[in-house]
Amino acid sequence: MATSRSEQSLLLASLVSSAQSGPSSSRPNARPLDSARPLEISCGLNPNAAGSAEVARDGTRASVVIGAEVREEGEGGWEVACDISSSVANIYPQLASTFETLLASALPAAPYLTSPGLGPQWYLTLDARLLSADGGNALDCLLAASWAAVNDVRLPQTRRIGAASSRVAGKGVPSSGEHQNLARSLADQAREGEGLGKAGLSGLKGFVSGADRSTGGPSGAKDFELVEGTDMVLAGAPHMGVAVTLALLPRGLHLLDPNLQEEIALPPHLRLCVIASPSEADPKKPVIWSARLLSDPPGSEVGASGRDAAAGAAPAPAGNNVAGAAADESRELLEEAWGAPDLSRVRGGIKLAALYALQLHEAMQAQVEQSETER
Repeated sequence: MATSRSEQSLLLASLVSSAQSGPSSSRPNARPLDSARPLEISCGLNPNAAGSAEVARDGTRASVVIGAEVREEGEGGWEVACDISSSVANIYPQLASTFETLLASALPAAPYLTSPGLGPQWYLTLDARLLSADGGNALDCLLAASWAAVNDVRLPQTRRIGAASSRVAGKGVPSSGEHQNLARSLADQAREGEGLGKAGLSGLKGFVSGADRSTGGPSGAKDFELVEGTDMVLAGAPHMGVAVTLALLPRGLHLLDPNLQEEIALPPHLRLCVIASPSEADPKKPVIWSARLLSDPPGSEVGASGRDAAAGAAPAPAGNNVAGAAADESRELLEEAWGAPDLSRVRGGIKLAALYALQLHEAMQAQVEQSETER
């Protein structure tokens, strides 16, 4: 969406004026500064996936599909990909890399099929797509869809049936070549969209991790079989963090959930994305998984190292710089009204956004549970 410099300046002037008027002020669209638009969550839309979800918020829509396959010991984990259309990429040039960086800190561990840290492990692929961005705040929408899809994941339950080392070589124990062929077959099956159905997983019984790769003889890993009629959720999925984007305004005020016009008016170094979830010990206290300004403030003490120290996150590429740098008039207006955020203000914004994340987490959890009961 094209926005002229004069339009950016007018919108920014209105936001600054609202902030200077006090906490009870509202945006030009009458939404309070600290109010977020509701999310609409739909889960289980792809029956062939391990988990799937779509999230919509006022013209912005994102979908996530999660696939699952079995990999050999040490080869499990997550693979994340984000597809941004060329038209949207012009508005959010760094969105995909920012999304993947932030999401990596929040994903639960991929489970093993037998014993923790031993034997075959699930390999989970998360494919995210931004379908539209008319409502702005695409980063939050993508991360919300990822959270919902992870909580929608259902994997076949497995159990150990004995030690592979008790077998006799050559009797039910696959050779190294057979073992590798099986893994390759499963990968091909997943790429063709067939997934791991019950028949495919049952066929792994007494086969995967049943042999040492170098000798073809028995290993110390455990065999497994499918537990019919039962599925398991990902451990830790309900406590996965949700994302909140908060824009820092003058006089210590803030703006929650910016729309597209507000994103264009507010430079990315004034927007803070925080991923947080309720503590398992005390649900009223947040656990912060990741936090960062969406770009480094020019000439501020919160540079690359300062941003990461404030956010507790690893260095990452600059965030979604909407429509390029802010207009010169907008920068002058911001400097007169406030200036660049200092480290203490960023830390305060992180704490505040984490509290908003608790509220969002509760609302999203309720929607996902309702979606589950309706299926």
